[in-house]
Amino acid sequence: MRVYRVMERQVSADEPVETRFIAERFRWLAFLLPVVWLLFQRLWLTAFLVLALGFALGLALPRLGFGEGYVLICGLALGLIVGLESTGLIVSGLEKRGWHEVGAATGDTIEDAETRWFAGRSRETNPADHSPLAGAPV
Repeated sequence: MRVYRVMERQVSADEPVETRFIAERFRWLAFLLPVVWLLFQRLWLTAFLVLALGFALGLALPRLGFGEGYVLICGLALGLIVGLESTGLIVSGLEKRGWHEVGAATGDTIEDAETRWFAGRSRETNPADHSPLAGAPV
């Protein structure tokens, strides 16, 4: 079963609330191509920082006497950090664009998580409809 972080945004009072589900998982593309993945996620500053750190490691390590293997290991470690933190990076990018995290949902697929999330939200909206006495004669 997978966990999804639920993000919501309301653009205006006239429009319905937008909802996005972001899976908590390791993203292989973020590991293999961290700068490219960050650019596609519109995380410009983070992409610049990862690129600058990669260049700094590539220039500094050989001058400090470390071999090319260490540069490769540090590059893979940097990619591993981006891959592991990819969900948090996506969420922080969305928060900067006006979204806010409202909870978490679980499911085998995203459809299951959406069904559980919105079923729970309808109970929160009108708890009287789900009371054992709902519909009982008065």
